[in-house]
Amino acid sequence: MGDEITITSGAVVQVDTASLRRAAARVAVDAEGIRGAAERVARAGEALFDAWAVPEARGLAHRCGDAASRLSTAADRLDELGGDLRTAADTYELAELRAQWLSAGDAGDGSRTREGIEERIVVLARRLLGDEQIADADAAWHALARARIELAGRTPRSLEAQVGFVAALAGGIGGALWAGAAMAALRGAIALHTSARGTAAPRAVPPSPRAATVAPAWTAPARPPTGLAAAARRIPGGDAARVRVERYDLPGGRREWMVYVAGTQSAKLGGADPFDMRSNLQLYSGEGAASVDAVRAAMDAAGVAPGEAVHLATHSQGAMIGVALAGADPDVRTLITFGSPVPAEVAPDVLAIDVRHADDPVAALAGPAPVAAQGSSGSVQVSRVVDPLPHLGDATLPAHHMEAYVETARLVEASADPRLAEIERLWQRLGDAERVTRTDFSAARGSLSPASPSAAG
Repeated sequence: MGDEITITSGAVVQVDTASLRRAAARVAVDAEGIRGAAERVARAGEALFDAWAVPEARGLAHRCGDAASRLSTAADRLDELGGDLRTAADTYELAELRAQWLSAGDAGDGSRTREGIEERIVVLARRLLGDEQIADADAAWHALARARIELAGRTPRSLEAQVGFVAALAGGIGGALWAGAAMAALRGAIALHTSARGTAAPRAVPPSPRAATVAPAWTAPARPPTGLAAAARRIPGGDAARVRVERYDLPGGRREWMVYVAGTQSAKLGGADPFDMRSNLQLYSGEGAASVDAVRAAMDAAGVAPGEAVHLATHSQGAMIGVALAGADPDVRTLITFGSPVPAEVAPDVLAIDVRHADDPVAALAGPAPVAAQGSSGSVQVSRVVDPLPHLGDATLPAHHMEAYVETARLVEASADPRLAEIERLWQRLGDAERVTRTDFSAARGSLSPASPSAAG
């Protein structure tokens, strides 16, 4: 586990392309090593099979064959992951080069600087598109734009095959093993789409007729969170609750609210649970989703009134919901996101705390950094590498798990970084509350059945 964190001012996603390429090289070495192990195990099985007269030898030979096949499959998956990492590095670099090219023109640096940038753009475009006929930077950008249009034109139905990795968010290694195959196409769509525009599209989702209902699963007194890690632990997940709303009765009759939003809970493309793959696709496309409606319904049911400050703590799909709400609701004053698949694009008066892991493939879906910092002057972006060495356990996306983000939040608190002053003031203000009431809500697209209390802290 990596304990080094990077804190920067403003909710900006920063990607080190050199680190991505080094990771790709390490993955290639590991893939070759695993493939060699598969060959040795297969040879051992063949030798055992020659001793067919011994029953135990036959059984061991079959097991060796199965093990060799699994190792070979794992090596193939690592090869795919290495290719995805190289593709990501190239597409992120393209976005950076575009910004450098524009800056060179604005600064009047002359044609020499731009010529060097254009030569590199041609190299990357040829490699990404597999088109050696691209002659110059102008042709490269036109080719990339055509690829972006083709990718952007895909329907949600055709995207379903590319995003099976989200099954891992709902649990199960089977769904996670689709991650490598899905990431290349989806990351390509994101990076080409973003690099061609320079900035990501606004993520505000306007109010729509409610497509989800909620029911209180648990109501009880609570204590204010003492810091970022305590807030992270309260995000629902793994039980019936999808949204947790805390009401803070402050001195002088004022009220403020903390709203905690779960990530993806179902790999289905529709069904009773609104926190599913369908909502993922809709939110990522900038559309409305039933899970957004569920959070709005929970806030209404809890009694959130216009003009009362709302602070959001979110994970994964919940982070996309938070970005959507922050873009549409002026009462959202704070947005805390863990592992968000989209950039934390919020208004200048919103405090944005964006926490993401550099080795979290879901967070990588946010694409290249926005041109300008997002959020208020006290906003920060936190990054950490959870596990720098690739291994077979990466198939379960450990860097995206909420437990890993809780540990990162703990490290943030321990850093005592002065840029965290504004979020610390929030915890102090909420700590002055005369009464705190917690309500956990279950959610459904259809009718709700009785739910059990949330286990969130």
